[in-house]
Amino acid sequence: MNLIFKVLIITIIFILPKGDLNYNKKGEPSSKGIYEFISKNQTQILNEYMYKVDTLYTDIYMEVIDFRDLYDYDTLELSRFYVPGAIMITSEEKFVAFEFKNLSKYAQKNFQPYQNTVKGVIFHELTHAYVYQIEIMMRYDTIPVSSDYITVKLLPTVASNFGVNFIEEGICEYTVILTGEKLPYKCIYIPKTKEDILNKENEVLIKYQYSVYFLKSFLDQNGLEEGIKILLRNSAPTYDEILEPTKFFNRLK
Repeated sequence: MNLIFKVLIITIIFILPKGDLNYNKKGEPSSKGIYEFISKNQTQILNEYMYKVDTLYTDIYMEVIDFRDLYDYDTLELSRFYVPGAIMITSEEKFVAFEFKNLSKYAQKNFQPYQNTVKGVIFHELTHAYVYQIEIMMRYDTIPVSSDYITVKLLPTVASNFGVNFIEEGICEYTVILTGEKLPYKCIYIPKTKEDILNKENEVLIKYQYSVYFLKSFLDQNGLEEGIKILLRNSAPTYDEILEPTKFFNRLK
């Protein structure tokens, strides 16, 4: 009887399906899963982005690394873009899903600014590559690009850098929503003072949520490519213009 019992236990161990190692205990992407997802799907993801947004002419290289190993590690950072086409994604288990469509309807409707999907973050970084591509094409066609947006700057200022980052992150997050990897936010944090903008605790809300609210009507009206060209022709918004969008958009040419 004991022998039969032991055989039964061994049989059950080998027959029962193992847990999916691509997910952690919370049902979210594991480090292994992030590696697997990008290594197997990066060409498909790139093609989907180009179908939904526009063609990228630069070769794109994606790599997964543990950002905790970086000397300048930032706990809020999930990905990086290096010109002309290198994208780095952290292997940390900080993503709520591989794709937005994997989430329940409830989770989609209640998606927070601090939440991200793996594909959404990749689409975000691909948009940095797209903005850089437009900058280079404009310069090749001798179309003026504001010195604020020149990728390599000798003497950048803190204020212009903030404005540039605000605009570019807004473009990227707008595109993530446009491609269906996020829903438009229902509740928007709107800063009232310069101190609100500079408050580190508001960084995600300002750069990745309010920036979309700031740009949405303009990009909806002009289209993504033409809207980016207009933005790159003009200097980045000041703190006052970020607080009062009308001042910024009225001076664009």
